[in-house]
Amino acid sequence: MKIRSFLIAFVGGTLSLMGQITTYNDGIVQSANNPTHLAPRYAYVREADVMWAKRIWRVVDFREKMNQYFLFPLTENNNRINLITLLQKGIRENKIIPFDPFNGDDFKVQMPSETALLLGSGYDTIPIYDWRPPYDYLRDSIVARPFDGFTVRKLKIKEDWFFDSKRSVMEVRIVGICPVMEVIDPNTGEVRGQQDMFWIHYDQAREYLATYKIYNPYNYAQRISYDDAFIKRIFTSLIYKQDNTQDRRIADYQQGIDALYEAEDIKDQLFIFEHDVWEQ
Repeated sequence: MKIRSFLIAFVGGTLSLMGQITTYNDGIVQSANNPTHLAPRYAYVREADVMWAKRIWRVVDFREKMNQYFLFPLTENNNRINLITLLQKGIRENKIIPFDPFNGDDFKVQMPSETALLLGSGYDTIPIYDWRPPYDYLRDSIVARPFDGFTVRKLKIKEDWFFDSKRSVMEVRIVGICPVMEVIDPNTGEVRGQQDMFWIHYDQAREYLATYKIYNPYNYAQRISYDDAFIKRIFTSLIYKQDNTQDRRIADYQQGIDALYEAEDIKDQLFIFEHDVWEQ
């Protein structure tokens, strides 16, 4: 009886010690994502003060050097997380609301969270053969295929440029963002095309994006949030559409190098308008 009691006490004490996990600070100061960090407020703008406005759609390619913080790290570490993993985490925690991209980008049709989180995942069928000669076919095995965040290589941004006559400033504000996923052929591994995953209303997601930091290649001590990166325009992009009568993309009427010239011309028109306002 005494031996039994001793073993129970020993095992219980061992399990108690195993449950007490000691963690150490990864760095010289305590660094962590701050859940109470608030996104900076926009300046108030009245509709009557918007003298001029233009809507622009851009695409951000994560493979470009300046944009790689959106894609990496592939797994969360060092208090860093890539954009698609962060958006999925926000959707899972009901902090971010996804909208169906197949019903437009005006945030009218909400996408169920379960549907948004299942995008890019699926099931693969793997044949099973006998390990003994003559290696006859036995059955098929269904294996779950998890979502691969590395297939999300682009991000669409919808934004409004406007001139506020009350403050006499030209500003741009992001309206929504949409991650774009590559569609991979499960048999050949080749890229079939691209698919818009879901639209996120930026104002609704700002507070959540402001609580997570990105990598700053110029100064590791000065970590900035995803919201800071968007607001401060720390990314490179290409214009693929502007508001127009036919609601056409640039690719619908220009191809190749001409499409690039058209995108640059739209960007120049924004600069010229701001310049002309001050010249008048």
